[in-house]
Amino acid sequence: MTLKEKTKESVGMQFVVESLEIMTTAGRRMLLNQPMPTQAEEIEAELERVSRMIDAIQTESHREYYQKLRHSVMELHDIQGSLDNLKSQVILDEVELFEIKKLSYLCRNARTASGIMGIDDVLLIPDLEEVFALLDPDKTNIAHFYIYDSYDSALPAIRRELRVLRQTDLEEHQQRIGELTAMQNEIQAKVTAQLSDRLRAYLESLA
Repeated sequence: MTLKEKTKESVGMQFVVESLEIMTTAGRRMLLNQPMPTQAEEIEAELERVSRMIDAIQTESHREYYQKLRHSVMELHDIQGSLDNLKSQVILDEVELFEIKKLSYLCRNARTASGIMGIDDVLLIPDLEEVFALLDPDKTNIAHFYIYDSYDSALPAIRRELRVLRQTDLEEHQQRIGELTAMQNEIQAKVTAQLSDRLRAYLESLA
């Protein structure tokens, strides 16, 4: 039985869950889908994890890393729609690729903080370094996503010419601008398709 199912049959449990200050919708959904521990060993193990979390949070030398961990969790968005599209073989757009890159970025920050705090085995945050590297080929180390020039050798020249022609704003260049834009869009579509295909290997960890 999941916690969500338990709240439907128990008003008291529903009150407890609604009283919790869950920081994200993703966190709330994950909480509600957790199975309810019923065996003494399971409950004791969970209480031990809670105790370790409390100790880690209250340790003065961990204050900075706890704030970083908390910030990463608060920045987490619910990207289930993007993951569902990935699972359904849908080619992701740039916004969805950004959402996945940001998730992997937050995970790497949270893993670093939880490791220093000694609670990485409690939180079990997945290692998404390969996902981040795939979506950050230029090693910018930021969450922002862009179809980088390094994804296709033809992109730099096309974009460079487009920038020059758009600055002139001459009518005679409009046809060439259209041709270049179509070429750029075709390459970007190919890149997003390739990235979507490669990301499917990491679906379980992303979920």
